[in-house]
This record gives sequence, structure tokens and C-alpha cells, in this order.
Amino acid sequence: TIGNDLKIQREKIKDLEKRLKILEDKITYLPTKEKKQQAESLYQNALNLLRQEKYDQAKELFEKFLKLYPDSPLAANAHYWIGSIYFAQKRYEEAILAYQKVIKGFPKHNKVPSALFKQAQAFAILGDTTTAKILYEQVIKKFPKTQQAAMAQKELARLSKKTP
Repeated sequence: TIGNDLKIQREKIKDLEKRLKILEDKITYLPTKEKKQQAESLYQNALNLLRQEKYDQAKELFEKFLKLYPDSPLAANAHYWIGSIYFAQKRYEEAILAYQKVIKGFPKHNKVPSALFKQAQAFAILGDTTTAKILYEQVIKKFPKTQQAAMAQKELARLSKKTP
């Protein structure tokens, strides 16, 4: 009967739709997985260069990583490491700006206390002890139970001895 044939056709269509959905899921999953692996590989290569103190090459790879994968969970770390590269190269103003990207762009990230502390250090090295003190105080206030807070306490005490 026509009604029965229609019912069979609908079942076949439903079955085909399910199979298509499974295929679509597989197709969209594969590139995502590959993209994640590529992102992690690029990040790891940059980190390895940083550890070898090949700063310019490491910075270049971190910047490439951020351009290709700005929404990666590792983006905050990449900004932080760029700041650390500038700091190691004694390019303190640039380090401050890179650390600011971590602080403002990823306020809940675990690198924020370190970024804030390193900013304070950079300001202190540049001779801006007022800003350095304010930032050390922020580290202590906002992240009291961190290692950075303990270090900030010591730096504050040291700066207070130097300047009235």
C-alpha cells in the first residue's frame, strides 16, 4: 500500500539523516583534533626555544601561535612567555605591555599573579618605584596565598628601605 511505502521511505530518510549526522560529526572532529595537535606542537616548539634561550626564534613562534590560535587555552601562557623573553632581553617596557595582555585579556588565568609581579619588577628596574610598589601591593592584595605575594612582600620591604 501507498501508506506503508511512505512509512518505509520516511524510516529510510530518518536512518540516512542519522548516518549523515554521524559522518558530519566525524568530519568536524578530525580537523579540530588536528588543529589542537598543531597548536600544541607549535607552542611546545616555542617553549623549547625559550628554554634554550633562543629568544628571538621563540618569540617569533609564540607570535605565530597567537596569530593562528588566538582562542587557544595556551594563549595566556604565550603572551606571558613573550613578556618573559622581553624581560630577559632587558626590553622592560615591551615586557610590561606583554604582561598587561595576560592581566587584562585573561584576568582569571593562573599566570596573572606572575605577570603582575614581573610588571612590578620591570617598573622597579626602570626606576619607577612608585608604580612598582603599587603593583607589588596589588599582587599581595589580589593573590594573598601565592608565592608571588610572598616575593612581592620582600620586594616592597626592600624598596621601602631604599626610598622613604
